Amino acid sequence: MKTDLILVEQFCVHHNIDVTFIAALQDFGLVEVVIIDERTYLSQEQLLAVEKMMRLHYELEINLQGIDAIGHLLQRIEALQRELTATHNKLRSFGER
Repeated sequence: MKTDLILVEQFCVHHNIDVTFIAALQDFGLVEVVIIDERTYLSQEQLLAVEKMMRLHYELEINLQGIDAIGHLLQRIEALQRELTATHNKLRSFGER
Protein backbone atom coordinates (compact mmCIF):
# COMPACT_ATOMS: atom_id res chain seq x y z
CA MET A 1 0.00 0.00 0.00
CA LYS A 2 2.84 2.35 0.73
CA THR A 3 3.89 2.38 -2.94
CA ASP A 4 0.81 4.38 -4.00
CA LEU A 5 1.44 6.98 -1.30
CA ILE A 6 3.58 10.09 -1.60
CA LEU A 7 5.25 11.54 1.47
CA VAL A 8 3.86 15.05 1.98
CA GLU A 9 7.29 16.41 2.91
CA GLN A 10 8.77 15.18 -0.39
CA PHE A 11 5.82 16.54 -2.37
CA CYS A 12 6.24 19.94 -0.74
CA VAL A 13 10.00 20.03 -1.31
CA HIS A 14 9.50 19.06 -4.95
CA HIS A 15 6.92 21.81 -5.47
CA ASN A 16 8.69 24.33 -3.24
CA ILE A 17 5.69 24.87 -0.98
CA ASP A 18 5.24 24.77 2.76
CA VAL A 19 3.88 21.64 4.44
CA THR A 20 1.34 23.80 6.24
CA PHE A 21 -0.50 24.28 2.91
CA ILE A 22 -1.30 20.56 2.76
CA ALA A 23 -2.30 20.65 6.43
CA ALA A 24 -4.61 23.59 5.70
CA LEU A 25 -6.17 21.70 2.76
CA GLN A 26 -6.75 18.75 5.09
CA ASP A 27 -8.20 20.93 7.85
CA PHE A 28 -10.57 22.50 5.33
CA GLY A 29 -11.66 19.06 4.08
CA LEU A 30 -10.25 19.51 0.59
CA VAL A 31 -7.77 16.63 0.79
CA GLU A 32 -7.41 13.44 2.77
CA VAL A 33 -4.04 12.37 4.07
CA VAL A 34 -2.84 9.03 5.38
CA ILE A 35 -0.71 8.92 8.51
CA ILE A 36 1.63 5.96 8.90
CA ASP A 37 4.24 5.86 11.65
CA GLU A 38 3.69 9.56 12.36
CA ARG A 39 4.47 10.49 8.73
CA THR A 40 1.89 12.12 6.50
CA TYR A 41 1.18 10.84 2.99
CA LEU A 42 -1.00 11.77 0.02
CA SER A 43 -2.47 9.12 -2.24
CA GLN A 44 -1.44 9.24 -5.89
CA GLU A 45 -5.10 9.68 -6.86
CA GLN A 46 -5.13 13.04 -5.07
CA LEU A 47 -1.96 14.45 -6.60
CA LEU A 48 -3.62 16.08 -9.62
CA ALA A 49 -6.27 17.71 -7.45
CA VAL A 50 -3.68 18.95 -4.95
CA GLU A 51 -1.53 20.38 -7.75
CA LYS A 52 -4.56 22.22 -9.16
CA MET A 53 -5.40 23.62 -5.73
CA MET A 54 -1.78 24.60 -5.27
CA ARG A 55 -1.79 26.56 -8.54
CA LEU A 56 -5.09 28.25 -7.67
CA HIS A 57 -3.71 29.31 -4.32
CA TYR A 58 -0.15 30.32 -5.17
CA GLU A 59 -0.50 31.58 -8.74
CA LEU A 60 -3.97 33.14 -8.58
CA GLU A 61 -3.95 33.92 -4.84
CA ILE A 62 -7.30 32.21 -4.23
CA ASN A 63 -8.00 31.37 -0.60
CA LEU A 64 -9.20 27.97 0.62
CA GLN A 65 -12.85 29.05 0.64
CA GLY A 66 -12.52 30.09 -3.00
CA ILE A 67 -10.79 26.82 -3.91
CA ASP A 68 -13.62 24.91 -2.24
CA ALA A 69 -16.25 26.90 -4.15
CA ILE A 70 -14.41 26.41 -7.45
CA GLY A 71 -14.17 22.68 -6.78
CA HIS A 72 -17.90 22.40 -6.15
CA LEU A 73 -18.71 24.40 -9.28
CA LEU A 74 -16.40 22.26 -11.42
CA GLN A 75 -17.98 19.07 -10.06
CA ARG A 76 -21.43 20.45 -10.89
CA ILE A 77 -20.34 21.39 -14.42
CA GLU A 78 -18.93 17.88 -14.99
CA ALA A 79 -22.20 16.32 -13.75
CA LEU A 80 -24.22 18.58 -16.06
CA GLN A 81 -21.97 17.70 -18.99
CA ARG A 82 -22.47 13.97 -18.35
CA GLU A 83 -26.22 14.51 -18.12
CA LEU A 84 -26.24 16.53 -21.36
CA THR A 85 -24.23 13.84 -23.17
CA ALA A 86 -26.59 11.12 -21.94
CA THR A 87 -29.63 13.14 -23.05
CA HIS A 88 -28.01 13.84 -26.41
CA ASN A 89 -27.31 10.13 -26.90
CA LYS A 90 -30.90 9.24 -26.02
CA LEU A 91 -32.24 11.79 -28.49
CA ARG A 92 -29.89 10.54 -31.18
CA SER A 93 -30.99 6.93 -30.65
CA PHE A 94 -34.65 8.02 -30.64
CA GLY A 95 -34.20 9.84 -33.96
CA GLU A 96 -32.63 6.80 -35.59
CA ARG A 97 -35.75 4.70 -35.06
